[in-house]
Amino acid sequence: MSADKMSRRTMLKGLGLAAAGTVLAGCAPKVVKETVVVEKTVEKVVEKVVTATAAPVETVSLRYQNHWSREGDAHYSTMEWLYKTFQEQNPNIKLDIQVIPSSSESTKKMTADCAAGDCPDVVHEVYLDYYDAGWLVDLAPHIDAEWRSRLIPQVLDELTWDGATYGISVEYSPMSSIWNTALLDEVGKDIPKTWDEFLALGEALKSKDLYLTSFKGGMGGHGFTALLFGRQGAAEAMTRGEFDCEQVQYAWSRLKEVVDNEYNPPNEIELNWRQLVPLFQTNKIAMYPNGAWHIRNSITAEGADPELRNHVDFTPFPATTGGLGRTIQVMNATAVGLGSQLAKEPKRLEAAIEFLKHFTSKEAANLFVTDAQSPSGVKTDVPADKVPLLAGFLGAMDEADVVFALPASKILRRKAWSHQGPGTEALLLGKSAEEATELYAAGLSE
Repeated sequence: MSADKMSRRTMLKGLGLAAAGTVLAGCAPKVVKETVVVEKTVEKVVEKVVTATAAPVETVSLRYQNHWSREGDAHYSTMEWLYKTFQEQNPNIKLDIQVIPSSSESTKKMTADCAAGDCPDVVHEVYLDYYDAGWLVDLAPHIDAEWRSRLIPQVLDELTWDGATYGISVEYSPMSSIWNTALLDEVGKDIPKTWDEFLALGEALKSKDLYLTSFKGGMGGHGFTALLFGRQGAAEAMTRGEFDCEQVQYAWSRLKEVVDNEYNPPNEIELNWRQLVPLFQTNKIAMYPNGAWHIRNSITAEGADPELRNHVDFTPFPATTGGLGRTIQVMNATAVGLGSQLAKEPKRLEAAIEFLKHFTSKEAANLFVTDAQSPSGVKTDVPADKVPLLAGFLGAMDEADVVFALPASKILRRKAWSHQGPGTEALLLGKSAEEATELYAAGLSE
């Protein structure tokens, strides 16, 4: 194609390329040397402790009514310590303490409340009848090996029926023989270890117009029980309901010897134990078997001769011929259980179990001994330097050949403190041992 005949399209195309070249040439970059400061960014991983907002801890409340929290009660200061330390260790468990004036009022209110379906969560002074009525939790599944190991087995057994444990003892006592040794010194005799020696002492005291023992002070109750369960086969017979067995008649026969020989005050049938205690305090009665509370209520009581505490001693009950040896009965005095409504509330039941464990801890048991002079059903070492009389009283168990609790008889458990009454009254009225046995058996057959 000649230059003369160049088409318009070809010409325009050429012009376009030329123009483009001019534009590109004008946009070409220029190299400029310039110093630039560059800031370097470094990523760094930092560990940070973040405190998560904890879910609020649920607080549970436990209602506990009792007379031990009454100011002036022997247990008051120890109970205050118990509540304070438990709350410090368990801030999520609130104790609702309701103070009742006395033991009798407490039992009356407790029975009425439970019968109306309003048992306290922690039930003070429980009985087998309460469990039979469905008012109490069975504690047996909750007593682990560690807890069980610190409880006195005979006392725990007394609060167990057909495998179910309906309470834990917070106050118990052996029924030691309590001796006024000033009277023994007066007749030149040692504390008797056998029944024959016991009767010989009675004869020596009688010659001085003094008395060997008191039925209403405890001989007719705890003395009878010691004589009964000091015989081979007695526990088995009583468990079978044989309340007129030969062992029962043997025990009443021995006590009949005391009455017939006039070794006890002549008018006891007209008196109660409160009227007889002064005879012990004033060196007129040599012994009676009873619980540790008699240290506080009789020996060191206000008005008692301060010298009395210096001439008392505590031993097992004398052994009888052909028997098991010297014996001591242990008895629960106050047990605490849990209301059956807790069985439907696992968290509150768990809290209540923790409270019972604290109540029966070694530390609590030691304080009940030293401050209240009230031993609980927990194994503990009693410091003789702090509570010498109580240490001696409990130490009598170490001298016994047999330490026993009432056997598995429901009627005996229900009448633990009163089953001997009809037989005792019979002897004091001049009736025979056979008649006493008959009346005793009738009282347990109701």
